[in-house]
Amino acid sequence: LPPRLPLKRENDEPLRVNILFKHIQDLLSGETTVIAETGDSWFNCQKLRLPENCGYEFQMQYGSIGWSVGATLGYAQASRERRVIACIGDGSSQ
Repeated sequence: LPPRLPLKRENDEPLRVNILFKHIQDLLSGETTVIAETGDSWFNCQKLRLPENCGYEFQMQYGSIGWSVGATLGYAQASRERRVIACIGDGSSQ
């Protein structure tokens, strides 16, 4: 995808998914890892431009929801030098 202009949001405007993922994009570096849950989170994370050495974990083979909650905790404990960004939907958290 070609780079886009930064999205703008008015202070009184509701937060939209595309604005949220613009902010997530700004957080990414070579010292971060993105964990993308199955479903909408995965589809939106696919649009992120990952910097060199940025990790990316997803599980789409079986499409099972909820795996990323435990995976985030385990990844954060095993790789304490990395910042873990988890994109998880509310259904998966339940």
